[in-house]
Amino acid sequence: AKAETVGEAARRIVASNQALVRALGTSSWDEIAAAARQQGEASVDLLNNVKGCAATSPDPKVRAEVLAATKASSETSMKFLEAAKQYRAENPDSHAGLTKCFDEMNEKLQTMIVAARKLPEGEDLDLNEDNLAKLAE
Repeated sequence: AKAETVGEAARRIVASNQALVRALGTSSWDEIAAAARQQGEASVDLLNNVKGCAATSPDPKVRAEVLAATKASSETSMKFLEAAKQYRAENPDSHAGLTKCFDEMNEKLQTMIVAARKLPEGEDLDLNEDNLAKLAE
């Protein structure tokens, strides 16, 4: 696994979570199911890629930091999916809970990306594809 695969999986998680929030707003069960499946697949890819990538670092502290940040990110993903299951459009509290979990999950993913930048070839990792395009120029 390479560091760029970690970034790709993280960006897929963000995209699928955004799709899930949109689908919840329209109550489209097919879209909700598809977005939740995509989020799950991207999460599995992230975990597998982080494990493989972390093993390439000669520094045990970096490996531990990346794995811990990924674990925290995974835990917030589970909370987000649970909040999505509990979401009811007519309930402002469920909307607030979903938003809070969404924001927390993105924050934890960003923390994981920052940690993964310390991995070999990880210095350019970013959750924002626009930033990656600027780096490529």
